Amino acid sequence: MFMKLDADAPVLLIGTGLTMVDMVLSLSDRQHRGKIYAVSRRGLFPLKHQAAQPYPCFLTPENSPKSVRDWLRRLRAEVKIATA
Repeated sequence: MFMKLDADAPVLLIGTGLTMVDMVLSLSDRQHRGKIYAVSRRGLFPLKHQAAQPYPCFLTPENSPKSVRDWLRRLRAEVKIATA
């Protein structure tokens, strides 16, 4: 993924989305010490995620699906409910 890069070299990342975050974390894992610049292609700042509440438990041992197909159906139904 990376070419040889001096640990103190500056890095320019084009884009400020999740891939940029992944790249910064990868550089950090490699003990990169140089400055990291991120430039948005559209001049935008990264947006923070909306606040979310923990999703309520929708399965119990009594209503747990018995087959993989039933698990998939149940999960798809729950996704529809959650997005509504």
